[in-house]
Amino acid sequence: MRPVRFCLAQGQRKSDTVFAHIQQIDYTFLLSIAHNVIWIAEREGAAMEQRAELDATDRRIIKLLIEDASRSNNELAEQVGLSPAPLSRRLARLYSTGVIRQTVVVDPKALGIGFQAFVEVTLERTASKVGQRFIELVSRMPEVVECHTVAGDFDFLLKIAVRDVADYKRLLWSEFEQIAEIKTLRSTILLDSPKIHVGALP
Repeated sequence: MRPVRFCLAQGQRKSDTVFAHIQQIDYTFLLSIAHNVIWIAEREGAAMEQRAELDATDRRIIKLLIEDASRSNNELAEQVGLSPAPLSRRLARLYSTGVIRQTVVVDPKALGIGFQAFVEVTLERTASKVGQRFIELVSRMPEVVECHTVAGDFDFLLKIAVRDVADYKRLLWSEFEQIAEIKTLRSTILLDSPKIHVGALP
């Protein structure tokens, strides 16, 4: 630090001069930080804007793919009124920006899945990185088909898919019982799913 002299008002005598120590600031460094913050904000904003800019044709393409993802590019191009080349460019942009992605939806009953449940999990937060460790553990369980971090009365909402009640009991007692960080579990049995809309377009 360097002593800097300043006066409270004009006309004061030397004996009234106030001395203070202020810390020198590297304004070049601060300016560099400011430029970086602005650059990051502009980059993120541009990415969000790019993802959000969907015209009527884009939305039509997405709607057709949600209805039937096996449609060929030629079929899509014909239905939206484009030639194959412009259609391919639009698809490439939708994929590269993360607007759409490919996945496979299976019928649980066809795979012998006869029991599904939602499980509310509250963790005992007595150590650091408890949540991350829990996520890593449930990620290794094939029976946990969904894991959501939530804000509310509990920490995680899991969706479980198993063969039957006995298989669910096995999962609770042999798998979740081994996770010391779990404070409470609360199960809600899934009876039916009247509406499942994968890839809903707002």
